[in-house]
Amino acid sequence: MDDLYWVNGCLRAGSLGNPSARRQESREMSEKLIRLAVYGTLMKGERNEHWGADARRRVPCTIRGVLYDTGWGYPAFVPDGSGRDVAAELLEVTQETLARIDVLEGYPRLYVRETVVATLADGRVVQALVYVMRKLPEGARIVGRNRDKKD
Repeated sequence: MDDLYWVNGCLRAGSLGNPSARRQESREMSEKLIRLAVYGTLMKGERNEHWGADARRRVPCTIRGVLYDTGWGYPAFVPDGSGRDVAAELLEVTQETLARIDVLEGYPRLYVRETVVATLADGRVVQALVYVMRKLPEGARIVGRNRDKKD
């Protein structure tokens, strides 16, 4: 149970009497979280989801651009303001988690990170990093190009 204590004339609940809990709270507050929009194999239910398993937050979003089938078993995203809304997930990760995902993505050799606008389900927009393939492989095909658009 949290301790009650006074701060500047206000009653607060917290861990004032528990130094280890205060250190944990302090670490969490000072920890800089990075927004990362993921698509393809890093999304929930996909084979590489576990690389972002310790994300502090994972919510559906869309990012505007073009998604390609590389033919290598994973997709590539290219940001394009006049492109389509691509289904993605917004993760909030630590620098350590981002560094691990960088290894999976072959950053910076195969993929680079760019900042894009991610639109959340409630319509809010946030800026996030996304992995963009440096050079699309020959024969890469746009995913969903021939699908009928349904509103």
